[in-house]
Amino acid sequence: MSRERILVVDDEPQILRFLKPSLGAAGYDVITAETGNEALKLAAVKSPAVIVLDLGLPDMDGKDVIRELRTWSKTPIIVLSARDREVEKVEPSWHAGSVRFRSRALERTWKWHLVK
Repeated sequence: MSRERILVVDDEPQILRFLKPSLGAAGYDVITAETGNEALKLAAVKSPAVIVLDLGLPDMDGKDVIRELRTWSKTPIIVLSARDREVEKVEPSWHAGSVRFRSRALERTWKWHLVK
């Protein structure tokens, strides 16, 4: 039986170290990217069921990743960001096509059923 694949996109190693084993233990096949360009390539080649995306990436803004993905993919996107202002982080990413938003302040209380 094939496990559902999740693409986690974040440039902070500690976030990847937290999310990869946590999601893996929940039964998901987890792939990771540290840049927007890497995320776009992996999304095209690996066809994840869900993408968990940080908005602050080193090579491009996460909102631009969402916009590019939405030109060819309807994969659900969960935005995970440390950006402080609610309007800055939620409104633009929703307009760009993300489906959920989670502040990093809440990551310890994440409910993995959001991915399902």
